[in-house]
Amino acid sequence: MSLEKYLAEKKLTYTAFAKRAGVSRVTVMKWATSQIMPRPKHISIIFEATAGNVTLQDLYATYMDDTR
Repeated sequence: MSLEKYLAEKKLTYTAFAKRAGVSRVTVMKWATSQIMPRPKHISIIFEATAGNVTLQDLYATYMDDTR
């Protein structure tokens, strides 16, 4: 599942998720809209903060699909 889809389904704002992940709202927005790929240290944080619903494979696939 993409991070953007996860946030929409859970009705979470970028700000609310940023607090969970310990990053800025802008960073979450860039992850969710595939402007940047999360750094390795943040991938595990995203996985944990989404209870395993957003995986490395999800992040990578979404990023690659949107950047082509």
